[in-house]
Amino acid sequence: MYRLLGTDGLPVREMPAVDKPVHGAIGYHIRSGVHDLTDYDWQQYIAFADEQFKDRSASTQSAEVIPLPAPQTSGGMPLTEALAKRRSIRAFESRPLTREQISQLCWAAQGITQAEQGLRTAPSAMHLYPVTVFVVDGQGVYEYQPKPHALLRLEGVTPEQFRQAAGQGPAGAAPVCLVLAVDIEHMKPRSGDKAEQYSLLEAGHVAQNVLLQATALGLGPFRSGAWMRRRRLWR
Repeated sequence: MYRLLGTDGLPVREMPAVDKPVHGAIGYHIRSGVHDLTDYDWQQYIAFADEQFKDRSASTQSAEVIPLPAPQTSGGMPLTEALAKRRSIRAFESRPLTREQISQLCWAAQGITQAEQGLRTAPSAMHLYPVTVFVVDGQGVYEYQPKPHALLRLEGVTPEQFRQAAGQGPAGAAPVCLVLAVDIEHMKPRSGDKAEQYSLLEAGHVAQNVLLQATALGLGPFRSGAWMRRRRLWR
């Protein structure tokens, strides 16, 4: 019998080894068979899961969570007009974006559009959602969390470190950067050797959503694909 502990769950093709964590969620192979679980089994299960979550909770317990204003989900510039007007802009004003603008861009990237199934604005193979959106401005670096529609301030990394990892000048001049990171390993249990293909395709969907939303908001978007792939920004 196999049980998963976590908000997202994790589909797997093969039974993991006993007492081994599974990437993407906390898994625990209690024992094989169809018989009921004993109290001892559940105690071991919870103890194992608590140990796996301990480091993660300690690092995020004191992190600042910044709620975002509710996004606009109707009206605005027509899609055909945004498609016609979208251009890559390489000169920016220094004026910061408003909280409402950042909210709308994050929602366009990965916002929840159907709460029951957790569906988002961009399509995802098998609904695995390997893309994480980071927001970088002059004040800090944040991780966008779709379910609460909020930003989580990250500690141990500065805006300068993120901007230095960009290979093109405009990313360093823009008042706000949205960084898309893909977790290819998260896709592998379901998609195997197509994990990278599916992940990068999804990142393209997300990027186009952001470019069109920025255009609709009257902002000047620019996309950069020259980020340093192997540079560790923080632990």
